Amino acid sequence: MLRYWLSLTLVALCCLSLAAQEKAGKPETTLNIGDPAPKLAITKWMKGDAVQAFKPGNVYVVEFWATWCGPCIASMPHISELQSEYRSKGLTIIGLTSKDPNNSEEQVTDFVKNRGDIMQYNVAWCEDRATNDAYMKAAGRNGIPCSFVIDKQGNVAFIGHPMILDEVLPKVIDGTWNAKAEAKALEEKLEATFEKLQKAGQDNEKGLEIFASIEKDTPRLATQFGDFKLMLLLKNKKSAEAEALFKTLFEKSAKKKDANKLTSISRMWGNTSMNTEKYKLELAVEAAEEAQKLAGPKDIGSLLAAAQAYDAVGNKAKASEAADKAITAAPDQLKDRIKQMVEKYKK
Repeated sequence: MLRYWLSLTLVALCCLSLAAQEKAGKPETTLNIGDPAPKLAITKWMKGDAVQAFKPGNVYVVEFWATWCGPCIASMPHISELQSEYRSKGLTIIGLTSKDPNNSEEQVTDFVKNRGDIMQYNVAWCEDRATNDAYMKAAGRNGIPCSFVIDKQGNVAFIGHPMILDEVLPKVIDGTWNAKAEAKALEEKLEATFEKLQKAGQDNEKGLEIFASIEKDTPRLATQFGDFKLMLLLKNKKSAEAEALFKTLFEKSAKKKDANKLTSISRMWGNTSMNTEKYKLELAVEAAEEAQKLAGPKDIGSLLAAAQAYDAVGNKAKASEAADKAITAAPDQLKDRIKQMVEKYKK
């Protein structure tokens, strides 16, 4: 399972220099929950209307991302859903990205052009790292995606991963969010959820039971782990239930143009160590091909999924072709790793 997750987020390894840069030195200023939100210094608005200032009475989310960050891309459909759900209640989400050695203006422009459909919110580009430093560095945050929720008074109400914004935004919008009391508890809840997921993945017999407890405690958060539940169903040989969930995830992901989720369910379904009954392996091909249509011909994740899926159904020629394309698309620092991963799919 760890290899699976690694294959979907390999591109995140491309910018270790950035992480080192952000960790170096102490920030000149600090940013904590309850502090006034720093002013945005935007070079260019790639998508949506420009936000000149945080207007009183409105709620904002500033979410930091980069083109090389797999988890950032995976979060985009969910962020878009939140923008759609709460737009009428005064929410504006800004996906903000800054220049770094692996995240140029050209790369961001191409990303928004080719995959902007999954970003149904404002997208901003910063030529320098002033805004990044004012938020991320000042708050002591080194990893992305990372979101900052700004309340109706213009103060920082929450800092954390965008996947748990479901728990924050309704309360911030209706004015019932107690930032200092609830933010820490929410982060702890997320950590507990990941601990449960880890246990569920390691325990075939009780995995589904553990996942059911997550669905009960945090139902909206659990919906983001549908592919994980799919894995548990396959490992427990519940093929009919797994197929029903697969089709639901496929339809929703295709509608939202979520190539990452399609790649994920293809990798699950086409992995015969999970799908031990080799039940309808052609479904893995269907999901991988749809992911490629959405992500483009140079998307490593969907190419790896396609290579695995074609190999699973016995189409060695197409498996080998997809493997070659994945090697070609990989950045230089990852080519050797990709070659090792796809060797078994080659002719």
